[in-house]
Amino acid sequence: MIKSLRYPIIDTIRGLAILAMMMYHFGFDLNMQGYIVQDLNHSLVWQIARSLILGTFLFVSGFSMALAAHHSLKMRLLRLARIVGCAMLVSMMSYIMFPTSWIFFGVLHFIVIANLICWIFMKYEKLLLPTAIIVLAFGFFHQSALFDQPLLQWIGMMTHKPITEDYVPILPWLGIMLIGLYIGKSILREKNYWLLSFKPNAVLKPAQWLGKHSLAVYMLHQPLLLGILIVFGIWSK
Repeated sequence: MIKSLRYPIIDTIRGLAILAMMMYHFGFDLNMQGYIVQDLNHSLVWQIARSLILGTFLFVSGFSMALAAHHSLKMRLLRLARIVGCAMLVSMMSYIMFPTSWIFFGVLHFIVIANLICWIFMKYEKLLLPTAIIVLAFGFFHQSALFDQPLLQWIGMMTHKPITEDYVPILPWLGIMLIGLYIGKSILREKNYWLLSFKPNAVLKPAQWLGKHSLAVYMLHQPLLLGILIVFGIWSK
């Protein structure tokens, strides 16, 4: 079996993004349970925080695709199948908890489709950056009522955000992932393996571990955080 080419710096950055995401979601849970009062959907600070966290995670995901380009098709499909299963579970559980705002196209759903698109572009490195710029431009600056239709909302370019707990449309976020893929391929092509020399210190080691197990952490952190708040609420009464 081919071993994954792992850059400790990439695992660490992914882990820091996961840690920031957990803090963001903890704020969401505190708000939902009434411990704080915040308008997460309209507050500029919360929206900027979400965009930075998501953008970092997707950039690293694109970079990681370049590192995994040597993997067999079977390995890549197995990994994608795990993400598909987790995305379906997220949709199912969110429907139980939030039937009127369930997650139909969140970050995991996005990663599945984005991976398939990035595989197509993998062999056309010269197209990665121009395509990323076009995707970002359309995603940020073009809106049409056509994409407000339920069957097209996953693409993006809507005139308003759909009612859902997590929404990561293809446009503009695919652009960030394509940039990550482009930079990853560029570094590998230029043989800049000095990145491998980065070794996280004791403070960053937990972040590196989180980055290595990001999918499991993503799936488990919300039930754990909500469980803690529920138990604390019961205990404090």
